[in-house]
Amino acid sequence: MPIVNSELWKWRDRGNGWLAIFETHTDHKGVVREYRSSRKVIPDLSKEEIEIILNQEMLARIPMHENELSIGELYSIQQQVENGIDPATIARNHTTRNQKAKSVAKALTKGSPRNLIKAALYIKGFSDTQIQGVLTYSQMLRIRARQNYILNNQDILVADIREEL
Repeated sequence: MPIVNSELWKWRDRGNGWLAIFETHTDHKGVVREYRSSRKVIPDLSKEEIEIILNQEMLARIPMHENELSIGELYSIQQQVENGIDPATIARNHTTRNQKAKSVAKALTKGSPRNLIKAALYIKGFSDTQIQGVLTYSQMLRIRARQNYILNNQDILVADIREEL
């Protein structure tokens, strides 16, 4: 999901040949994030000319910031699912439905089966065709095998099999 507003709110010459640059980016949900960076001083230019260049560079970085938000969210989704959170309750802010499904599928292959019963049920809700739109055929087969293993053994996975003293 996109960044809808960006602002170069401050920049200054550090006096050591580098500029300190401060910018804010607001996403579609209204969340404001601050980014700080630096770059070499641009010699022989006026403040107005430097500001124009810095604004252009800031605008060129927006896709990178959007990508960072998306990657961070996908990692968060995967970690939450591996810890047993129901994927259906995890909201998406910067990712697509397909990206979320792929992240859940990845968690299904890496996490503890005991924590992944809800994830297996979530993936079971997708048809093979939908999964193949996100993963390869061989990946889909592995995901289905793992899903079936977890669902077929869920009674054992959730049971407390420790012997009472």
